[in-house]
This record gives sequence, structure tokens and C-alpha cells, in this order.
Amino acid sequence: MPEFSRRTLLAIAPTVATLIASEAGLEAQGRGQNVPQRVSKDQLKAALEILGLEFTEAQRDQMLQGVNRALGSYEALRKIDVPLDTEPAFPFRPSLPGKSRRPERRNFSRPK
Repeated sequence: MPEFSRRTLLAIAPTVATLIASEAGLEAQGRGQNVPQRVSKDQLKAALEILGLEFTEAQRDQMLQGVNRALGSYEALRKIDVPLDTEPAFPFRPSLPGKSRRPERRNFSRPK
């Protein structure tokens, strides 16, 4: 098994997380369904070589079914209609490095 740098781990982390989530969702739906094989063994092997990852033939055979299921999950996510006025899931507060925000003024006076 090759050693991973932190950069490589962070690069593949979203894919791994999506695979795990899709596997969990598929287990809840039932594993009896056959997924069409759109990614072949050769394509998977070539993709892993591009990423610089080496796996045995048996490991690639185990991956193949999950990769094809994940492809279907990605396509299902892309079909979800998200309105243009949807707020992002995180706040965006641009500021220059080393600058801190000024405290906001509060116009609230304590009642007597």
C-alpha cells in the first residue's frame, strides 16, 4: 500500500466521503439491485494510475461496483433543482489577512 501525503489525503477525502455516504444509502435501500456497469475495469485501472494509486486486481474488482454506484449517486445529485436564491451553507465574510473586523455598534440601551 502506498504512503499518502496530507495533500493527497485531502484531495481524495471528498470522494471517499461520498462513496461512504452512497454505500450507507444503498444499504438502507437494499443491496439486491444491479447497477449498470458504466465504468469498466480498464477505465478504473487507468484512473487509479493517473492518481498514482496502486491496487491489486482483487481490490480493483471490489472497487468497481462501488464506483459505478457512486456515479449514479452523483448523477442523482446533479438532477436536484436548487433555486438561484438559495443561500450558501456557510457565511462569507471577506477581509484582508491580518485585519480584524471592527466591533459592531449596538444601538440598544438598557431599560431603567
